[in-house]
Amino acid sequence: MSEVSIIVRSKNEAKWIGETLSRIRSQTISSEIIIVDNESTDETVSIAKKFQPDHIISINNFLPGKAINLGLTKATTNYVICLSAHCLPIGKDWIKKLIEALEFKDEKRATNIVAAYGRQLPLRSTSDLNKRDLYNTFGLENRIQFKDFFFHNANSIIKRDYLIEHPFSESITNVEDRVWASDVINSGFQISYSAEASVYHHHGLNHGNEPGRLKRVNSIIEPLYKDSHKNSSLEKTEIIKPNYAKFSLIYMSLEHIDVVKLNNLTAELSDLNGFSKSYFILPNKPESAANDKKSHFYSRSLFPNLSNQGLFHFLKFFYESYIESNDDINYLLFLSEKGLENIDRLKLLWDYTNENFLDFAFTGKQISKNLWVGRSDYLEPVYSDIYLKEFSDPIYDVKYGHGLFISNGQIKSNNFYDGVNGLYEY
Repeated sequence: MSEVSIIVRSKNEAKWIGETLSRIRSQTISSEIIIVDNESTDETVSIAKKFQPDHIISINNFLPGKAINLGLTKATTNYVICLSAHCLPIGKDWIKKLIEALEFKDEKRATNIVAAYGRQLPLRSTSDLNKRDLYNTFGLENRIQFKDFFFHNANSIIKRDYLIEHPFSESITNVEDRVWASDVINSGFQISYSAEASVYHHHGLNHGNEPGRLKRVNSIIEPLYKDSHKNSSLEKTEIIKPNYAKFSLIYMSLEHIDVVKLNNLTAELSDLNGFSKSYFILPNKPESAANDKKSHFYSRSLFPNLSNQGLFHFLKFFYESYIESNDDINYLLFLSEKGLENIDRLKLLWDYTNENFLDFAFTGKQISKNLWVGRSDYLEPVYSDIYLKEFSDPIYDVKYGHGLFISNGQIKSNNFYDGVNGLYEY
């Protein structure tokens, strides 16, 4: 029998929801799961169904408070947890820690806690601005709030009976949690905060600031937290291992490559978690190349516009024409003949991509050169002061052919550079 009800709000969260629900199902305390989905157009709902939630509710004219109130109508337990679909619970006792925060009794002061919320931590791929805000907002000490009405529904728990009598506003578009919590405090009740009931949350809380200053602030803040949560922004968790996505290889070469060597590449990639199959695009399809379950061979002559398309547009075309309908994958790996030189680096890049939920990732190395850009009738330096390169944003030498992972969601978005990207430096 479920001990808590969890309302998961989602909108096009195919990238995250599988991992989130997997972590919920791995908890030491059982729960009923209620998905309130805001008319997702991606695979969010189909992925969620694999985890057999108790209810999936579709909502239109979305408002955050309205979504929670709608989920509440299906809740049957005494406690209701609110969780954003892109928030990843840390550890198997996440639910337990939220309940402890809600049931806490202060021996020195009378309390009547009706809601609690937990800590939110960044991933490595989280921007500097969002890292700073998460670290500054969610501290290391548990506390009871008698006057402070800060509250955050991305990771919270509320007594069901109280929430039924005092539902969230269905007319405001933002900070419905803060408005609701203000009424809680003004009514003489309390809210508690648990630094132990933590989730990873890629997004931040505020917007805008100068990037250079953010980097400096984070360089000071992050070391202060290293003992409380080691490597919180470097890996998912040591308790629950990553659920690896699936990927297929698109290998393209201008040279004639021995088929045996390509089949060996497929065999090596098969050792990676999530590998599906290889698609080889060669100058001419060798007579000895036979398609099977793991390897497919194509001649470049099938793609006469290849040189004019650009890499990302070609990947989109190939995915939609040859892969999407018959291969259930999350990522494509693009590789050229140069990428055959270091398979171990590809394995590291794949782990890096998965652990940080990246939309696309590649390898590269930082360069320190006096670089100039040619304009129509003049040249200008990349650095405003060529003697101060070390104080400027770093520039990296990236070769996509050495290994590029790109998610199917990013391919479908038509905006290849707008996702969460990452560079694995070697």
